[in-house]
Amino acid sequence: MPPREIFFLAAEPSADLHVSLLATELLRRGDYRLTGAGGPLMRQAGVQTDFDSSGWATIGPIQAIRRMPEALAVRGRLLRLLRERRPDLLVLVDFGGFNMHIGRQVRRFPWHMPILYYFPPKSWDKSERDRSSLGQVADVVATPFHWSERLLRQDGIEAHWVGHPVVDRVQPVADQANLRRRLGLPAAERYVGMMPGSRRRERALMGPQMIGAALRLLADGDTHFLWSPGPPGSVDRVPIPASLQPRLTVVERSLDLLQAADLTLTSFGTATLEATAAEAPIIGMYRGTLIESLIFPLMRVP
Repeated sequence: MPPREIFFLAAEPSADLHVSLLATELLRRGDYRLTGAGGPLMRQAGVQTDFDSSGWATIGPIQAIRRMPEALAVRGRLLRLLRERRPDLLVLVDFGGFNMHIGRQVRRFPWHMPILYYFPPKSWDKSERDRSSLGQVADVVATPFHWSERLLRQDGIEAHWVGHPVVDRVQPVADQANLRRRLGLPAAERYVGMMPGSRRRERALMGPQMIGAALRLLADGDTHFLWSPGPPGSVDRVPIPASLQPRLTVVERSLDLLQAADLTLTSFGTATLEATAAEAPIIGMYRGTLIESLIFPLMRVP
């Protein structure tokens, strides 16, 4: 009997990480064929990625509109593949605008394909609103937040609180001095981290702001800076000035950076959850384009 196939649809760097952890555990427990759309971490964990989704994620309505033709092309190819292959389970991971649409299309297939939604859209949102549309797409929802389970069940959805994977893999650092030695950091009075996000657009908007802050701090005592690069395989286009390079170290793993730094400037996202679990001090920030700053107040984003 061939192994059961699980098809993952993950389109953001954080989803790539969460699915890679899930895939590792599934392969440890049984014989599965893991396929889908994902990024480098999923491939390393043993997932056959039929689609490289590393560049799919967008920020804001303007960027989403620009990527619409590409999204429509991917949608057609993805649905054809699901019809032909008929996986035993489809796992949707966050990325609500795209994944909810795919889920609705799959529900129109002439046979039933079980769907699990892992990290449902806006699971962090505690507001009282109608969530029943999620139940029309997913058979079961696995949510990382306990309040999300209660709110989803209120609307008749079979939801289960499974906890957040960040809590499983992140703890406060036991020996910060030893971690700094392991990372090869030079001696300094203080260490300041900079994490401008994982998406190219985020890094383009926030990276220069963080570099500017670092340049202002250069003259303020003995500070060494820790820089978080983009996702594996990506090209980081944020220029590091020559004056800053001798006092800057690139740290590949975001958790190592958070735990080694005395303070980290970070964009909002998974990094803020990692920092909380690691008990690492951060200053959270975000920045959009001029057009987005005009649009978001109209959208009443909380």
